Amino acid sequence: MRSVAMNMDGLSERMMNASNLIVNDTELQNFLQAPPEWTDNYASFQQYQNVQKKLSNIKGIIMDSNAMVAVIDFRGYVHTSSLESGGKPVFNGLTGEPWYRLTVQQQGWPYWQLPYQGALAQGADAKPWFMLTRLIKSPHGDEGIGIALIAIPSESFFPGTAAAGDSEQAHTLMLVTGDNSKVLDVKGSPIAGDPEQLVTEIAADKGPDAVLSRLPVGGRDYLYSTVPVPRIGWKVIEFVPQTDLTGQLNRIKNQSFLWLFAWFAVFTIVFVILMLRFTGPLRELLLSMGKLGQGDFHAQVAVRGADEVAKLGVHFNLMTESLRGLVAKLSDEQKRKEAAKFQALQAQINPHFLFNTLNSIKWMAVLSGSQHVSQMITRLGKLLEFSMKNDREIISLEEEFAYLEDYLELQKIRFHDNVQIETQLPEAVKDCGILKFTLQPIVENSIIHGNRTPLSIRISAAEYDGGLELTVKDNGKGMSAEKLEQVKLALHPEHARYNGIGIGNVHERLRMHYGVEYGVELQSMESEGTTVTIRVPLIMPETGQRKGEQRHDTSINS
Repeated sequence: MRSVAMNMDGLSERMMNASNLIVNDTELQNFLQAPPEWTDNYASFQQYQNVQKKLSNIKGIIMDSNAMVAVIDFRGYVHTSSLESGGKPVFNGLTGEPWYRLTVQQQGWPYWQLPYQGALAQGADAKPWFMLTRLIKSPHGDEGIGIALIAIPSESFFPGTAAAGDSEQAHTLMLVTGDNSKVLDVKGSPIAGDPEQLVTEIAADKGPDAVLSRLPVGGRDYLYSTVPVPRIGWKVIEFVPQTDLTGQLNRIKNQSFLWLFAWFAVFTIVFVILMLRFTGPLRELLLSMGKLGQGDFHAQVAVRGADEVAKLGVHFNLMTESLRGLVAKLSDEQKRKEAAKFQALQAQINPHFLFNTLNSIKWMAVLSGSQHVSQMITRLGKLLEFSMKNDREIISLEEEFAYLEDYLELQKIRFHDNVQIETQLPEAVKDCGILKFTLQPIVENSIIHGNRTPLSIRISAAEYDGGLELTVKDNGKGMSAEKLEQVKLALHPEHARYNGIGIGNVHERLRMHYGVEYGVELQSMESEGTTVTIRVPLIMPETGQRKGEQRHDTSINS
Protein backbone atom coordinates (compact mmCIF):
# COMPACT_ATOMS: atom_id res chain seq x y z
CA MET A 1 0.00 0.00 0.00
CA ARG A 2 2.79 2.40 0.84
CA SER A 3 4.42 1.57 -2.49
CA VAL A 4 1.16 2.27 -4.35
CA ALA A 5 0.65 5.56 -2.47
CA MET A 6 4.28 6.64 -2.93
CA ASN A 7 4.25 5.83 -6.66
CA MET A 8 0.98 7.66 -7.10
CA ASP A 9 2.27 10.68 -5.12
CA GLY A 10 5.50 10.84 -7.14
CA LEU A 11 3.60 10.42 -10.39
CA SER A 12 1.19 13.20 -9.35
CA GLU A 13 4.16 15.51 -8.71
CA ARG A 14 5.63 14.82 -12.17
CA MET A 15 2.23 15.35 -13.80
CA MET A 16 1.79 18.63 -11.91
CA ASN A 17 5.27 19.84 -12.98
CA ALA A 18 4.50 18.88 -16.57
CA SER A 19 1.20 20.79 -16.45
CA ASN A 20 3.04 23.88 -15.17
CA LEU A 21 5.24 23.79 -18.26
CA ILE A 22 2.12 23.79 -20.46
CA VAL A 23 0.01 26.34 -18.58
CA ASN A 24 2.84 28.88 -18.15
CA ASP A 25 4.33 28.57 -21.65
CA THR A 26 4.10 31.99 -23.34
CA GLU A 27 4.62 30.61 -26.84
CA LEU A 28 1.80 28.11 -26.36
CA GLN A 29 -0.50 30.86 -25.05
CA ASN A 30 0.23 33.00 -28.12
CA PHE A 31 -0.40 30.00 -30.39
CA LEU A 32 -3.83 29.34 -28.81
CA GLN A 33 -4.86 32.97 -29.40
CA ALA A 34 -3.57 33.25 -32.98
CA PRO A 35 -5.66 32.36 -36.06
CA PRO A 36 -5.51 28.60 -36.92
CA GLU A 37 -3.59 29.08 -40.18
CA TRP A 38 -0.95 26.35 -39.85
CA THR A 39 -2.13 24.68 -43.09
CA ASP A 40 -1.63 27.85 -45.14
CA ASN A 41 0.81 30.09 -43.25
CA TYR A 42 4.42 28.92 -42.77
CA ALA A 43 4.99 30.95 -39.56
CA SER A 44 1.80 29.53 -38.07
CA PHE A 45 2.88 26.04 -39.19
CA GLN A 46 6.24 26.56 -37.47
CA GLN A 47 4.40 27.50 -34.24
CA TYR A 48 2.27 24.38 -34.62
CA GLN A 49 5.38 22.18 -35.00
CA ASN A 50 6.96 23.75 -31.90
CA VAL A 51 3.82 23.00 -29.87
CA GLN A 52 3.92 19.35 -30.99
CA LYS A 53 7.60 19.08 -29.99
CA LYS A 54 6.95 20.61 -26.57
CA LEU A 55 4.14 18.16 -25.88
CA SER A 56 6.43 15.26 -26.83
CA ASN A 57 9.20 16.63 -24.57
CA ILE A 58 6.79 17.04 -21.67
CA LYS A 59 5.73 13.43 -22.15
CA GLY A 60 9.38 12.48 -21.68
CA ILE A 61 9.44 14.41 -18.39
CA ILE A 62 6.68 12.17 -17.03
CA MET A 63 8.90 9.17 -17.90
CA ASP A 64 6.03 6.90 -18.97
CA SER A 65 5.90 5.73 -22.57
CA ASN A 66 2.13 5.14 -22.33
CA ALA A 67 1.38 8.65 -21.08
CA MET A 68 -0.94 10.95 -22.99
CA VAL A 69 -0.27 14.71 -23.13
CA ALA A 70 -2.83 16.91 -24.89
CA VAL A 71 -3.99 20.50 -25.18
CA ILE A 72 -7.72 21.14 -25.73
CA ASP A 73 -7.80 24.19 -28.00
CA PHE A 74 -10.96 26.27 -27.42
CA ARG A 75 -10.83 27.12 -31.13
CA GLY A 76 -12.09 23.56 -31.74
CA TYR A 77 -8.90 21.46 -31.95
CA VAL A 78 -7.15 18.84 -29.83
CA HIS A 79 -3.32 18.82 -29.93
CA THR A 80 -1.66 15.67 -28.53
CA SER A 81 1.86 14.34 -28.06
CA SER A 82 1.20 11.84 -30.88
CA LEU A 83 1.83 12.70 -34.52
CA GLU A 84 -1.88 13.24 -35.27
CA SER A 85 -4.12 15.80 -33.60
CA GLY A 86 -7.90 15.81 -33.34
CA GLY A 87 -10.27 18.16 -35.07
CA LYS A 88 -13.79 19.40 -34.43
CA PRO A 89 -15.46 15.97 -33.88
CA VAL A 90 -12.99 15.00 -31.16
CA PHE A 91 -13.28 18.44 -29.57
CA ASN A 92 -17.08 18.30 -29.54
CA GLY A 93 -16.95 14.85 -27.94
CA LEU A 94 -14.72 16.09 -25.12
CA THR A 95 -16.81 19.17 -24.33
CA GLY A 96 -19.74 16.89 -23.43
CA GLU A 97 -17.79 14.94 -20.81
CA PRO A 98 -18.31 15.94 -17.12
CA TRP A 99 -14.65 16.71 -16.36
CA TYR A 100 -14.61 19.44 -19.06
CA ARG A 101 -17.07 21.63 -17.19
CA LEU A 102 -15.49 20.92 -13.79
CA THR A 103 -12.03 21.84 -15.10
CA VAL A 104 -13.25 25.19 -16.41
CA GLN A 105 -14.88 25.87 -13.03
CA GLN A 106 -11.54 25.22 -11.24
CA GLN A 107 -10.09 28.38 -12.92
CA GLY A 108 -6.59 26.96 -13.31
CA TRP A 109 -6.49 24.69 -10.28
CA PRO A 110 -5.80 21.01 -11.07
CA TYR A 111 -8.69 18.59 -11.47
CA TRP A 112 -7.83 14.93 -10.86
CA GLN A 113 -9.89 12.08 -12.24
CA LEU A 114 -9.75 8.28 -11.92
CA PRO A 115 -10.89 6.31 -13.77
CA TYR A 116 -11.10 8.16 -17.07
CA GLN A 117 -12.53 6.15 -19.98
CA GLY A 118 -13.76 8.94 -22.23
CA ALA A 119 -13.26 9.76 -25.89
CA LEU A 120 -9.47 10.17 -25.71
CA ALA A 121 -8.99 6.74 -24.08
CA GLN A 122 -11.36 4.69 -26.25
CA GLY A 123 -9.07 4.30 -29.21
CA ALA A 124 -5.88 3.75 -27.16
CA ASP A 125 -6.73 1.34 -24.35
CA ALA A 126 -9.84 0.07 -22.63
CA LYS A 127 -8.14 0.24 -19.21
CA PRO A 128 -8.89 3.17 -16.86
CA TRP A 129 -6.63 6.23 -16.94
CA PHE A 130 -5.44 8.58 -14.18
CA MET A 131 -5.95 12.08 -15.58
CA LEU A 132 -5.05 15.68 -14.64
CA THR A 133 -6.67 18.65 -16.37
CA ARG A 134 -6.02 22.40 -15.89
CA LEU A 135 -7.44 25.51 -17.52
CA ILE A 136 -4.95 27.52 -19.66
CA LYS A 137 -5.61 31.24 -19.20
CA SER A 138 -4.82 34.14 -21.47
CA PRO A 139 -1.71 36.08 -20.38
CA HIS A 140 -3.75 39.30 -20.61
CA GLY A 141 -6.66 38.25 -18.36
CA ASP A 142 -8.53 35.38 -16.71
CA GLU A 143 -10.18 34.25 -19.94
CA GLY A 144 -9.67 30.55 -20.69
CA ILE A 145 -8.06 29.72 -24.03
CA GLY A 146 -7.54 25.97 -23.60
CA ILE A 147 -7.17 22.99 -21.27
CA ALA A 148 -3.97 21.07 -20.49
CA LEU A 149 -4.61 17.33 -20.20
CA ILE A 150 -2.17 14.72 -18.89
CA ALA A 151 -3.23 11.08 -18.48
CA ILE A 152 -1.40 7.89 -17.47
CA PRO A 153 -2.77 4.29 -17.30
CA SER A 154 -3.75 3.51 -13.72
CA GLU A 155 -1.88 0.20 -13.83
CA SER A 156 1.35 2.20 -13.63
CA PHE A 157 0.81 2.66 -9.90
CA PHE A 158 -2.32 0.63 -8.99
CA PRO A 159 -1.78 -3.04 -9.98
CA GLY A 160 -4.61 -5.59 -9.85
CA THR A 161 -4.96 -8.05 -6.97
CA ALA A 162 -5.89 -11.72 -6.65
CA ALA A 163 -9.19 -13.10 -7.77
CA ALA A 164 -12.05 -13.54 -5.34
CA GLY A 165 -11.62 -17.29 -5.22
CA ASP A 166 -8.04 -17.08 -3.92
CA SER A 167 -8.76 -17.31 -0.21
CA GLU A 168 -5.10 -17.01 0.82
CA GLN A 169 -4.74 -13.50 -0.65
CA ALA A 170 -8.36 -12.40 -0.88
CA HIS A 171 -8.24 -8.67 -0.18
CA THR A 172 -9.73 -5.47 -1.54
CA LEU A 173 -8.04 -2.22 -2.50
CA MET A 174 -9.97 1.04 -2.67
CA LEU A 175 -8.91 4.50 -3.80
CA VAL A 176 -11.06 7.32 -2.40
CA THR A 177 -11.07 11.09 -2.75
CA GLY A 178 -10.09 13.51 -0.03
CA ASP A 179 -13.66 14.11 1.19
CA ASN A 180 -14.19 10.30 1.62
CA SER A 181 -17.34 10.57 -0.44
CA LYS A 182 -16.58 8.59 -3.57
CA VAL A 183 -14.92 5.26 -4.32
CA LEU A 184 -12.79 5.89 -7.41
CA ASP A 185 -11.48 2.38 -7.97
CA VAL A 186 -12.09 -1.04 -6.43
CA LYS A 187 -9.78 -4.01 -7.04
CA GLY A 188 -9.82 -7.59 -5.79
CA SER A 189 -12.54 -9.72 -4.20
CA PRO A 190 -15.84 -8.05 -3.31
CA ILE A 191 -16.90 -7.57 0.26
CA ALA A 192 -20.41 -7.47 1.65
CA GLY A 193 -22.03 -4.11 2.06
CA ASP A 194 -22.06 -0.79 0.23
CA PRO A 195 -18.47 0.34 -0.56
CA GLU A 196 -19.34 4.01 -0.06
CA GLN A 197 -20.93 3.21 3.30
CA LEU A 198 -17.74 1.36 4.33
CA VAL A 199 -15.67 4.37 3.35
CA THR A 200 -17.93 6.60 5.45
CA GLU A 201 -17.45 4.35 8.47
CA ILE A 202 -13.68 4.32 7.96
CA ALA A 203 -13.65 8.13 7.72
CA ALA A 204 -15.20 8.29 11.20
CA ASP A 205 -12.12 6.46 12.56
CA LYS A 206 -9.62 9.20 13.55
CA GLY A 207 -6.80 6.79 14.37
CA PRO A 208 -3.33 7.00 12.75
CA ASP A 209 -2.79 5.96 9.15
CA ALA A 210 -1.34 2.58 8.17
CA VAL A 211 -2.63 0.95 11.39
CA LEU A 212 -4.86 -2.12 11.18
CA SER A 213 -8.36 -1.60 12.54
CA ARG A 214 -11.25 -4.07 12.88
CA LEU A 215 -14.54 -3.52 11.01
CA PRO A 216 -17.47 -6.02 11.07
CA VAL A 217 -19.18 -6.19 7.69
CA GLY A 218 -22.04 -8.58 6.79
CA GLY A 219 -21.37 -10.92 9.69
CA ARG A 220 -17.64 -11.19 8.86
CA ASP A 221 -14.76 -9.35 10.47
CA TYR A 222 -12.38 -7.39 8.24
CA LEU A 223 -9.12 -5.69 9.03
CA TYR A 224 -8.40 -2.51 7.14
CA SER A 225 -5.68 0.13 6.95
CA THR A 226 -5.28 3.41 5.08
CA VAL A 227 -2.31 5.15 3.50
CA PRO A 228 -2.64 8.77 2.29
CA VAL A 229 -1.50 10.22 -1.04
CA PRO A 230 -0.45 13.66 0.28
CA ARG A 231 -0.07 15.58 -2.98
CA ILE A 232 -3.68 15.09 -4.15
CA GLY A 233 -5.31 14.37 -0.77
CA TRP A 234 -6.60 10.90 -1.65
CA LYS A 235 -6.31 7.64 0.29
CA VAL A 236 -5.55 4.02 -0.48
CA ILE A 237 -7.64 1.61 1.65
CA GLU A 238 -7.10 -2.14 1.89
CA PHE A 239 -9.54 -4.70 3.37
CA VAL A 240 -8.37 -8.18 4.48
CA PRO A 241 -10.65 -10.83 6.07
CA GLN A 242 -9.49 -11.37 9.63
CA THR A 243 -9.69 -15.16 9.37
CA ASP A 244 -7.47 -15.18 6.28
CA LEU A 245 -4.91 -12.91 7.93
CA THR A 246 -4.76 -14.89 11.18
CA GLY A 247 -4.53 -18.16 9.22
CA GLN A 248 -1.62 -16.81 7.20
CA LEU A 249 0.09 -15.57 10.37
CA ASN A 250 -0.26 -18.97 12.04
CA ARG A 251 1.20 -20.75 9.04
CA ILE A 252 4.06 -18.25 8.85
CA LYS A 253 4.69 -18.72 12.57
CA ASN A 254 4.83 -22.52 12.29
CA GLN A 255 7.08 -22.35 9.24
CA SER A 256 9.34 -19.86 11.03
CA PHE A 257 9.75 -22.17 14.03
CA LEU A 258 10.62 -25.12 11.78
CA TRP A 259 13.12 -23.13 9.76
CA LEU A 260 14.62 -21.65 12.93
CA PHE A 261 15.12 -25.11 14.46
CA ALA A 262 16.61 -26.49 11.23
CA TRP A 263 19.04 -23.60 10.83
CA PHE A 264 20.00 -23.77 14.51
CA ALA A 265 20.86 -27.46 14.12
CA VAL A 266 22.89 -26.79 10.96
CA PHE A 267 24.80 -23.90 12.55
CA THR A 268 25.50 -25.95 15.68
CA ILE A 269 27.02 -28.79 13.64
CA VAL A 270 29.08 -26.38 11.53
CA PHE A 271 30.25 -24.53 14.63
CA VAL A 272 31.42 -27.74 16.32
CA ILE A 273 33.30 -28.83 13.18
CA LEU A 274 35.00 -25.47 12.83
CA MET A 275 35.97 -25.37 16.49
CA LEU A 276 37.52 -28.83 16.26
CA ARG A 277 39.36 -27.80 13.11
CA PHE A 278 40.73 -24.57 14.56
CA THR A 279 41.62 -25.77 18.06
CA GLY A 280 44.64 -27.89 17.05
CA PRO A 281 46.51 -25.26 14.97
CA LEU A 282 45.72 -22.56 17.51
CA ARG A 283 47.09 -24.67 20.35
CA GLU A 284 50.28 -25.28 18.37
CA LEU A 285 50.57 -21.58 17.59
CA LEU A 286 50.10 -20.70 21.27
CA LEU A 287 52.89 -23.13 22.24
CA SER A 288 55.27 -21.57 19.70
CA MET A 289 54.44 -18.09 20.96
CA GLY A 290 55.33 -19.19 24.48
CA LYS A 291 58.73 -20.41 23.25
CA LEU A 292 59.28 -17.09 21.47
CA GLY A 293 58.44 -15.21 24.66
CA GLN A 294 61.14 -17.20 26.48
CA GLY A 295 63.77 -16.11 23.92
CA ASP A 296 63.70 -19.00 21.45
CA PHE A 297 63.79 -17.11 18.15
CA HIS A 298 63.93 -20.36 16.18
CA ALA A 299 60.37 -21.37 17.14
CA GLN A 300 58.32 -22.25 14.03
CA VAL A 301 54.75 -23.36 13.32
CA ALA A 302 53.80 -26.14 10.92
CA VAL A 303 51.52 -24.60 8.28
CA ARG A 304 48.69 -26.77 6.93
CA GLY A 305 46.05 -25.59 4.48
CA ALA A 306 45.28 -22.07 3.26
CA ASP A 307 42.72 -20.79 5.77
CA GLU A 308 43.06 -17.84 8.13
CA VAL A 309 44.81 -19.88 10.83
CA ALA A 310 47.37 -21.08 8.26
CA LYS A 311 47.95 -17.48 7.17
CA LEU A 312 48.45 -16.55 10.82
CA GLY A 313 51.07 -19.32 11.13
CA VAL A 314 52.86 -18.06 8.00
CA HIS A 315 53.01 -14.54 9.41
CA PHE A 316 54.25 -15.89 12.75
CA ASN A 317 57.09 -17.70 11.00
CA LEU A 318 57.94 -14.55 9.05
CA MET A 319 57.92 -12.56 12.30
CA THR A 320 60.39 -14.96 13.97
CA GLU A 321 62.68 -14.74 10.93
CA SER A 322 62.49 -10.94 11.07
CA LEU A 323 63.29 -11.00 14.79
CA ARG A 324 66.35 -13.20 14.18
CA GLY A 325 67.54 -10.78 11.49
CA LEU A 326 66.88 -7.80 13.76
CA VAL A 327 68.85 -9.32 16.63
CA ALA A 328 71.78 -10.03 14.29
CA LYS A 329 71.57 -6.49 12.90
CA LEU A 330 71.54 -4.96 16.39
CA SER A 331 74.56 -7.03 17.38
CA ASP A 332 76.45 -5.92 14.27
CA GLU A 333 75.43 -2.30 14.83
CA GLN A 334 76.67 -2.44 18.40
CA LYS A 335 80.06 -3.66 17.17
CA ARG A 336 80.23 -0.82 14.64
CA LYS A 337 79.40 1.70 17.36
CA GLU A 338 82.27 0.47 19.49
CA ALA A 339 84.62 0.75 16.50
CA ALA A 340 83.33 4.28 15.77
CA LYS A 341 83.98 5.33 19.36
CA PHE A 342 87.56 4.15 19.07
CA GLN A 343 88.01 5.99 15.76
CA ALA A 344 86.50 9.15 17.26
CA LEU A 345 88.98 8.96 20.14
CA GLN A 346 91.82 8.69 17.63
CA ALA A 347 90.42 11.64 15.62
CA GLN A 348 90.29 13.70 18.80
CA ILE A 349 93.95 13.00 19.60
CA ASN A 350 95.18 14.25 16.21
CA PRO A 351 93.84 17.90 16.48
CA HIS A 352 95.19 18.14 20.04
CA PHE A 353 98.58 16.94 18.83
CA LEU A 354 98.46 19.48 15.97
CA PHE A 355 97.46 22.28 18.37
CA ASN A 356 100.28 21.48 20.80
CA THR A 357 102.78 21.26 17.95
CA LEU A 358 101.69 24.66 16.57
CA ASN A 359 102.04 26.13 20.05
CA SER A 360 105.63 24.90 20.24
CA ILE A 361 106.40 26.34 16.76
CA LYS A 362 104.88 29.67 17.84
CA TRP A 363 107.27 30.03 20.81
CA MET A 364 110.22 29.03 18.64
CA ALA A 365 109.22 31.82 16.19
CA VAL A 366 108.95 34.33 19.07
CA LEU A 367 112.40 33.37 20.39
CA SER A 368 113.84 33.69 16.89
CA GLY A 369 112.19 37.09 16.28
CA SER A 370 109.76 36.04 13.51
CA GLN A 371 106.73 38.01 14.72
CA HIS A 372 104.65 37.50 11.55
CA VAL A 373 105.06 33.76 11.75
CA SER A 374 104.16 33.90 15.42
CA GLN A 375 101.00 35.93 14.72
CA MET A 376 99.85 33.56 12.00
CA ILE A 377 100.41 30.50 14.17
CA THR A 378 98.62 32.24 17.07
CA ARG A 379 95.58 32.96 14.90
CA LEU A 380 95.59 29.45 13.48
CA GLY A 381 95.86 28.01 16.99
CA LYS A 382 92.82 30.04 18.09
CA LEU A 383 90.84 28.69 15.13
CA LEU A 384 91.79 25.12 16.01
CA GLU A 385 90.98 25.72 19.68
CA PHE A 386 87.57 27.16 18.71
CA SER A 387 86.81 24.11 16.57
CA MET A 388 87.89 21.62 19.26
CA LYS A 389 86.50 23.15 22.45
CA ASN A 390 83.22 24.69 21.28
CA ASP A 391 80.89 21.69 20.97
CA ARG A 392 77.69 23.75 20.79
CA GLU A 393 75.80 23.92 17.50
CA ILE A 394 74.34 27.37 18.29
CA ILE A 395 76.81 30.07 19.42
CA SER A 396 76.40 33.79 20.04
CA LEU A 397 76.87 36.24 17.21
CA GLU A 398 79.72 37.83 19.18
CA GLU A 399 81.58 34.48 19.25
CA GLU A 400 80.99 34.01 15.51
CA PHE A 401 82.44 37.48 14.79
CA ALA A 402 85.44 36.75 17.09
CA TYR A 403 86.16 33.52 15.19
CA LEU A 404 85.72 35.42 11.91
CA GLU A 405 88.16 38.10 13.05
CA ASP A 406 90.89 35.47 13.66
CA TYR A 407 90.23 34.04 10.21
CA LEU A 408 90.37 37.50 8.60
CA GLU A 409 93.66 38.34 10.32
CA LEU A 410 95.19 35.27 8.68
CA GLN A 411 93.83 36.39 5.30
CA LYS A 412 95.24 39.92 5.75
CA ILE A 413 98.71 38.49 6.42
CA ARG A 414 98.33 36.14 3.45
CA PHE A 415 97.26 38.87 1.00
CA HIS A 416 99.60 41.60 2.39
CA ASP A 417 96.78 43.88 3.59
CA ASN A 418 95.13 43.96 0.13
CA VAL A 419 91.87 42.81 1.78
CA GLN A 420 90.11 45.51 3.80
CA ILE A 421 87.55 44.20 6.29
CA GLU A 422 84.89 46.30 8.05
CA THR A 423 82.58 44.71 10.66
CA GLN A 424 79.54 46.23 12.30
CA LEU A 425 77.97 44.33 15.22
CA PRO A 426 75.38 46.33 17.22
CA GLU A 427 75.14 45.70 20.95
CA ALA A 428 71.46 44.74 20.66
CA VAL A 429 72.20 41.58 18.66
CA LYS A 430 75.54 40.44 20.14
CA ASP A 431 73.86 37.79 22.29
CA CYS A 432 71.67 36.44 19.50
CA GLY A 433 72.38 32.83 18.52
CA ILE A 434 73.50 31.60 15.12
CA LEU A 435 74.69 28.33 13.63
CA LYS A 436 78.46 27.94 14.04
CA PHE A 437 80.58 28.53 10.87
CA THR A 438 77.87 30.54 9.07
CA LEU A 439 79.82 33.66 8.08
CA GLN A 440 83.28 32.20 7.35
CA PRO A 441 82.32 30.35 4.09
CA ILE A 442 80.57 33.50 2.80
CA VAL A 443 83.57 35.74 3.50
CA GLU A 444 85.94 33.14 2.03
CA ASN A 445 83.95 33.14 -1.24
CA SER A 446 84.18 36.96 -1.38
CA ILE A 447 87.98 36.84 -0.95
CA ILE A 448 88.50 34.02 -3.48
CA HIS A 449 86.06 35.22 -6.19
CA GLY A 450 86.28 39.02 -5.65
CA ASN A 451 89.24 39.29 -8.06
CA ARG A 452 89.93 42.92 -7.26
CA THR A 453 92.83 44.65 -5.47
CA PRO A 454 92.37 46.14 -2.99
CA LEU A 455 89.22 44.19 -2.01
CA SER A 456 86.83 45.74 0.48
CA ILE A 457 84.40 43.56 2.46
CA ARG A 458 81.76 44.96 4.81
CA ILE A 459 80.04 42.63 7.33
CA SER A 460 77.03 43.90 9.28
CA ALA A 461 74.20 42.54 11.45
CA ALA A 462 70.77 44.00 12.18
CA GLU A 463 67.37 42.98 13.53
CA TYR A 464 64.37 42.95 11.18
CA ASP A 465 60.71 41.97 11.79
CA GLY A 466 61.57 39.65 14.66
CA GLY A 467 64.50 38.06 12.79
CA LEU A 468 68.24 38.54 12.33
CA GLU A 469 69.75 39.75 9.05
CA LEU A 470 73.47 39.40 8.29
CA THR A 471 74.97 41.13 5.25
CA VAL A 472 78.33 40.42 3.57
CA LYS A 473 79.02 42.98 0.82
CA ASP A 474 82.17 43.24 -1.31
CA ASN A 475 83.34 45.53 -4.14
CA GLY A 476 84.62 42.65 -6.31
CA LYS A 477 84.04 42.15 -10.00
CA GLY A 478 80.53 40.76 -9.41
CA MET A 479 78.61 38.42 -11.69
CA SER A 480 76.61 38.66 -14.89
CA ALA A 481 72.85 38.02 -14.80
CA GLU A 482 73.31 34.55 -16.31
CA LYS A 483 76.02 33.57 -13.84
CA LEU A 484 73.95 34.93 -10.92
CA GLU A 485 70.96 32.83 -12.03
CA GLN A 486 73.16 29.71 -12.17
CA VAL A 487 74.46 30.37 -8.66
CA LYS A 488 70.93 30.89 -7.32
CA LEU A 489 69.77 27.61 -8.87
CA ALA A 490 72.74 25.87 -7.27
CA LEU A 491 71.47 26.94 -3.82
CA HIS A 492 68.59 24.42 -4.03
CA PRO A 493 69.16 20.71 -3.42
CA GLU A 494 67.01 19.68 -6.37
CA HIS A 495 69.47 21.36 -8.74
CA ALA A 496 72.84 20.50 -7.23
CA ARG A 497 74.70 18.39 -4.73
CA TYR A 498 77.25 19.85 -2.36
CA ASN A 499 80.66 19.05 -1.05
CA GLY A 500 82.51 21.04 1.60
CA ILE A 501 81.07 24.05 3.39
CA GLY A 502 80.37 26.52 0.57
CA ILE A 503 77.44 28.96 0.24
CA GLY A 504 75.11 26.15 -0.86
CA ASN A 505 76.00 24.16 2.23
CA VAL A 506 75.35 27.16 4.49
CA HIS A 507 72.01 27.78 2.76
CA GLU A 508 70.86 24.16 3.25
CA ARG A 509 72.02 24.08 6.90
CA LEU A 510 69.97 27.20 7.66
CA ARG A 511 66.87 25.87 5.86
CA MET A 512 67.04 22.48 7.56
CA HIS A 513 67.59 24.01 10.99
CA TYR A 514 65.22 26.98 10.92
CA GLY A 515 62.78 26.36 8.06
CA VAL A 516 62.43 27.01 4.34
CA GLU A 517 61.61 30.69 4.85
CA TYR A 518 65.20 31.34 6.04
CA GLY A 519 68.53 31.00 4.25
CA VAL A 520 70.90 32.85 1.91
CA GLU A 521 69.97 35.43 -0.74
CA LEU A 522 72.39 36.65 -3.45
CA GLN A 523 72.49 39.99 -5.28
CA SER A 524 75.24 40.91 -7.75
CA MET A 525 75.94 43.13 -10.71
CA GLU A 526 78.93 42.86 -13.02
CA SER A 527 81.81 45.19 -11.99
CA GLU A 528 79.82 46.43 -8.98
CA GLY A 529 80.38 43.68 -6.42
CA THR A 530 78.24 41.04 -4.71
CA THR A 531 75.93 41.22 -1.69
CA VAL A 532 75.05 38.10 0.32
CA THR A 533 72.13 38.42 2.77
CA ILE A 534 71.60 35.79 5.48
CA ARG A 535 68.24 35.72 7.28
CA VAL A 536 67.71 33.66 10.45
CA PRO A 537 65.35 33.92 13.43
CA LEU A 538 66.44 35.53 16.68
CA ILE A 539 67.83 32.58 18.70
CA MET A 540 69.17 32.73 22.26
CA PRO A 541 72.33 30.56 22.40
CA GLU A 542 71.83 29.59 26.07
CA THR A 543 68.40 27.96 25.49
CA GLY A 544 68.38 27.34 21.75
CA GLN A 545 64.90 28.94 21.62
CA ARG A 546 63.67 31.83 19.54
CA LYS A 547 63.53 35.23 21.18
CA GLY A 548 60.20 35.79 23.00
CA GLU A 549 59.34 32.08 23.38
CA GLN A 550 58.86 30.55 26.81
CA ARG A 551 60.76 27.40 27.60
CA HIS A 552 58.66 24.47 28.82
CA ASP A 553 60.46 21.86 30.88
CA THR A 554 59.10 18.47 29.88
CA SER A 555 61.68 16.38 31.74
CA ILE A 556 60.54 13.73 34.24
CA ASN A 557 62.50 13.21 37.44
CA SER A 558 62.71 9.54 38.43
